[in-house]
Amino acid sequence: MRQNGNGQGSSPRIGIIQTFEPGERETYGLGLALEKMGASWVAIEARFLKVSVDKLGEPVVLIENDPELDVRCVDDLRLDSIVWRVSEADYYNYANVFDTLGEKYPMVNDWRCTWICSDKWRTSAKLAAWGVPVVPTVLLTPGMAVPEFPGFKTVVKPSVGASGRGVRLELAGSVPAINAPHVAQPLVPGPSCDHIRVIVCGEEPVTSIHRIPGEEHRGSEIEVNNVAAGGTPARAPMAPVRQIAVDVAHHLGGDVIGIDLVPWNGGFAVLEVNSSPGFNLIDETLGINCFSHAAQQVLRRMGALGPAAHGSPVDRRSRRLSTT
Repeated sequence: MRQNGNGQGSSPRIGIIQTFEPGERETYGLGLALEKMGASWVAIEARFLKVSVDKLGEPVVLIENDPELDVRCVDDLRLDSIVWRVSEADYYNYANVFDTLGEKYPMVNDWRCTWICSDKWRTSAKLAAWGVPVVPTVLLTPGMAVPEFPGFKTVVKPSVGASGRGVRLELAGSVPAINAPHVAQPLVPGPSCDHIRVIVCGEEPVTSIHRIPGEEHRGSEIEVNNVAAGGTPARAPMAPVRQIAVDVAHHLGGDVIGIDLVPWNGGFAVLEVNSSPGFNLIDETLGINCFSHAAQQVLRRMGALGPAAHGSPVDRRSRRLSTT
């Protein structure tokens, strides 16, 4: 089963839209946390969703060929809110689904936050404009030469991507064979286990972690430390990065985000922001229940658990239209 309850009671009904496999513990961890707070939930695999129009010409999100959900469309699930657990790498594959649902339901995270975080260049540019310290980032389009960062090697990675895929070193002045936008950044010296990820729920930092690279990447020039690539979480100090994390969440309007920071210029700077951060290994390894904090923020967003951190739960239309 990928759900509990049937949406016919008085408790809040939450849809969790995912690009994970049906047995993914991330989804069930969040679902269990919602259950403990009196909500019912259903996991919906994004690959079964399709935008169409009804007889009145209104957009509707259909559920097609899902063997476990015997309904025609998302509206039939009688949801009160939706949690968007879709990888940034898949954002543009499901953007129409997200846009359509965002007009009807409170979303965690909302359109503006998810749209910004889906693109590494957009994230860096927006945060820099808001005065948040970020790692120097240059947009690299097909045919452009790799920029030089004096004193540093240059890292190139897809502007839309996740899990450390496609991250590599390129020589300054070379023209990489790419067919989509990438970003170029300086390779921050030192081990990647010094980097810090902060999980923030509703502008409240929940935990800060180092991610220790797996054996395959340890000691290489680029130590990919993503948990999806074999990294392991370890506790990290919160004090040096707390205020930056709060500022990032405030500017993005992020309900549940993961912020990656690296040592830079004697302090820390933002490398990128994840709008669908993973919690499972943090919960298992460190005993920090991020699922519970995320579930609380989901219910706050829809007004079922007091006020949300970013205004009333019904202001999503006005926030969606503001991308500045």
